[in-house]
Amino acid sequence: MYKRQGQAFLEDAADEVAVGVGEGGGVDQVGDLVGGGGAVSYTHLARDFGRLLTGIRQVSPQEVVRDAEAAVAAAREARRPAIDALITERVAPLREREAATVHAAPTPAAPTGPASRFTPEVSAAFRRAYVDHFFSPARTASDFASVYYTFVDEQNIVTRELATDSRLLPAMEKFHAELLGVEEDRAAEATPIAHRDGEPMRLYRKMSAAEAAQFLGKAPTAGLNAAMAYNRSDEHRKWFTTSLSHTNVFHNSLSTSEQDVVLEFTLPWRGYWDFALSLIHI
Repeated sequence: MYKRQGQAFLEDAADEVAVGVGEGGGVDQVGDLVGGGGAVSYTHLARDFGRLLTGIRQVSPQEVVRDAEAAVAAAREARRPAIDALITERVAPLREREAATVHAAPTPAAPTGPASRFTPEVSAAFRRAYVDHFFSPARTASDFASVYYTFVDEQNIVTRELATDSRLLPAMEKFHAELLGVEEDRAAEATPIAHRDGEPMRLYRKMSAAEAAQFLGKAPTAGLNAAMAYNRSDEHRKWFTTSLSHTNVFHNSLSTSEQDVVLEFTLPWRGYWDFALSLIHI
């Protein structure tokens, strides 16, 4: 079990790692590489982890937002080939029909408002806008009706009558299901950590200002020990992530929502991975 979980962590680079104690049993989920109870004690693992720390700093909210925006842009580029293929496939029948009748059709006037009919260009624009809406960080629902009708109210590409036409809805529901598939495929892929020779490993943790105060102004190892003692409980772990943007949506049960801060922890790159590999055989 530990080897499988350890390998999963190494493959999923934008995951989490935990430091803490518990009565449960070692590695219980991907990323929970430092913690657990029994023979794997807080004293042993947190001590080794703490010795690796070379620096701790507070990350500004602006830096978190910038990183989150960059992550959204990177995700958009990564899924572009799959989305382009879907849209091309869906628009192809319209293009074929247009090609068959174009010799007899007058030149269309430039659109002055929401379209009342689907041309290949309008269909592609409508679907691309739906893709942007679907993958927006602000999206909170996954079911077709919730996502689609919110989009219909916000878009200005086609008329509402056309967007809600009963002949269109099954096709858009199928497109929605295909986007869910793209989302699931992307979520299952490993997320590599951008790294250049000489750079350290950087881990991030979102926490309350009071907890952050335990880390700051001390040597890194002393800060970790103080923070663990500050809010230690029977099932307490400290979760870190390799992705700064992940902290933008992370919620810590011990933090206070309006006073959250993000700290960056630096460790030697090779030393961190040696530490993670050592846990595979625990």
